[in-house]
Amino acid sequence: MTNSDTLVIAKIIGAHGIQGAVRIQSYTTNPLDFQNYKHIFDKKDHNYVIKTIRSQKDNFLVVKFKDCDDRNMAEALKGTELLINKSELATPDEEEFYYNDLIGMKVQDQDGKDWGTIRHVVNYGAGDLLDIIGDVAFMIQFTKDAVPEINLNERHVTINKEYIVLPNKDEDENVEG
Repeated sequence: MTNSDTLVIAKIIGAHGIQGAVRIQSYTTNPLDFQNYKHIFDKKDHNYVIKTIRSQKDNFLVVKFKDCDDRNMAEALKGTELLINKSELATPDEEEFYYNDLIGMKVQDQDGKDWGTIRHVVNYGAGDLLDIIGDVAFMIQFTKDAVPEINLNERHVTINKEYIVLPNKDEDENVEG
């Protein structure tokens, strides 16, 4: 199985209580959808079977896994990313995609200039951003105006250069084509 066959859906962020429960940050649209996947595993191919699950605020869950019986075991799992096989996901509609599918895609502007590749899709609270690495690293808003075209078949996105702000000494200076 390759990395392109799997998807990170959550991360264990710490222990919760003394009986082996863990606190999880879910990356699913509805955090409780986490419990709907049949095969949850980590990068070392260790399987996780949910015994109990409950929602906390935002995208956080408290989960008790089978065979995780005390706080020490739960604390040892901190930082573990939890994955599923992409085959468990529903097929996206025509104009939909999974953010994971964007990682590694080539980035160009409307004039065909190459800007690099998408490293991550992140959200720090003010909306999704594409983290792009090329000759320079930068982020661009992930909106229809800033990213007018996504071509999954050819593995590239087109960005609107008017939205590009490169990190430099004059932080207010935008890129001029």
